[in-house]
Amino acid sequence: MNTNSNTKLRRYQPIWEQIKKHRKATIVAPSCVHKKIFDGVKKEKWRDQAYKLLLAEAGIRVKLYKRSDKKKNIIVFTIKQTNGVSLEDL
Repeated sequence: MNTNSNTKLRRYQPIWEQIKKHRKATIVAPSCVHKKIFDGVKKEKWRDQAYKLLLAEAGIRVKLYKRSDKKKNIIVFTIKQTNGVSLEDL
């Protein structure tokens, strides 16, 4: 994550960083905000130019998936590789 103490993280950036690092993140939030959280994390993925460049150089494409359990107020995010070399090789 950011090492500069003066840099503020955007709201959904920590979730995206967790997904990139572990390829999975589980969030507990009221079901009424699940769509907003998913859209925010999707936007963080879109904004992460360095990650996109790293993947493009390696010929890797990844897709962000979401599973939402509205009864338990849980969202599970995962990223999965759609082609190319393995994500573990990065």
